[in-house]
Amino acid sequence: MKQELGSTAAKYSVGDEVPLEFLIEQSIIYSDNTAVNILIKNIGPKEYRYEMQKYCEEELPEEFFEDNVTTATYSYNVVKYLYEHQEQYQDLIELAKKSSNGGYLKKYITQYDVAHKYGSYDGNIHDYGIVYAPKPYLIGVFTKGVTNAEELIANINSKILTKSQE
Repeated sequence: MKQELGSTAAKYSVGDEVPLEFLIEQSIIYSDNTAVNILIKNIGPKEYRYEMQKYCEEELPEEFFEDNVTTATYSYNVVKYLYEHQEQYQDLIELAKKSSNGGYLKKYITQYDVAHKYGSYDGNIHDYGIVYAPKPYLIGVFTKGVTNAEELIANINSKILTKSQE
């Protein structure tokens, strides 16, 4: 059964037991903030952020641990880690390949798999991931207050694909 975008809040009520697998699927495939918030609340907001830090090779700013923010460095390190350890994270990568219903980084890239995580929060729209072209590459595009950011992200990736395969 295909889930609707953001279906956590529509399917479950406060106090319901929500399967972990469902929350992970919703957070990766649909960027469902309700699912993410349930996961964070149950892990603990600070604990969640400190647990995430282990995938980054560089020191992260204090803001990373206090707010719902990410950095280009952090996102790059996560995607690089996943790419270098694909055999251990195949299930997660497969979920990321289903992400966005053909938007964002995938909008104009239909001939290759794209495993990515997109998000939108408080005027910030971003997407980062792995493009499985003949010459695979990692990409991240982060915007703030940009009109039609999804289209910008799609166009940037399309141009990078063209140039990277020459």
